[in-house]
Amino acid sequence: MKVAEALGLMFMNAEPTFLAPFEKIKRTEAQITELNTAIRAFFKATPYEIVSHVDLETDEEVWRFQLTGKIPHHFSVRVGEILHNLRSALDQMLAEIVVRVSKRSESGVEFPFGVSLENFEAALGKQKKLPPAAVAMIRQLKPYKGGDALLWLLHSTNRRDKHRMGLVPINLRTTGKVSYLSLWYGQALIIGSRSGQHLRTERKITDADYVRRAVKGHAWGLYGLSLLDPVTGLPIAIDAGHRLIFANTGCGTAEGTMEFLTATPGTKFKTDFEPHFDVAFRDAGLSGREPIVQVLTRLRELVERILLTFEECFFPPSKN
Repeated sequence: MKVAEALGLMFMNAEPTFLAPFEKIKRTEAQITELNTAIRAFFKATPYEIVSHVDLETDEEVWRFQLTGKIPHHFSVRVGEILHNLRSALDQMLAEIVVRVSKRSESGVEFPFGVSLENFEAALGKQKKLPPAAVAMIRQLKPYKGGDALLWLLHSTNRRDKHRMGLVPINLRTTGKVSYLSLWYGQALIIGSRSGQHLRTERKITDADYVRRAVKGHAWGLYGLSLLDPVTGLPIAIDAGHRLIFANTGCGTAEGTMEFLTATPGTKFKTDFEPHFDVAFRDAGLSGREPIVQVLTRLRELVERILLTFEECFFPPSKN
């Protein structure tokens, strides 16, 4: 290698690399924290009420916690900004590699994605300015639908935010915890949401069975993780550490609500069921409905790992 070339390589590796992409990662970390604070403040300030309705077809009464306020639209805007910063950090990373390694202009350079493996390969083939090592590394990341789910989520949701109405779609994710349920009349059929994690009992108790208990002032049905008083139906000793956790998948439930009990119509009960509301992606392509802050945090960590890996490959620190 010529002396001039060697000095040029040393100078190149001594210069800071990926400044813009890493600044975007740093910015998204702050944005995610701000979003999480806003979400927590919204649910803390927004009360809920308990409502029920009777399904005449199934002869069941469904009880729900109902939020009294709607999710602010600015949450969607915040999510869109975070996704944009993460997505563009990948483009900027490749642009810098092309300029500093391939010695070519950054025009037309972008991180390739695809709705299928074939579509991705076609997009990758158009990035002719990339060095072979970068092409191989991108291929290993599998940034296409059916490949890496997180990477595809980043691209597809960011694209929808930029080109479709309504920005990033978000909705409620609900969970709840309970330690006891006492019945004075009726029968509990499902404890928890019908569409998520729940406990189910068979409907076989007759009216006469629980009327005989109710007229004596006793709770006829007792469900709990601690010892319950058969008369008051309340725990004799409450242990907050022993509770069942229920999750709502969101399928078939109204926006802003959480089902916690399905029972025979007119059921009278006492319970300490506590709801917890959060915000999640709708149709995110991931299993379940993971809270949006957790998803964004995972995306930020993924993009940061990609930047570090490419930086180590193309701009290793000088050993001198």
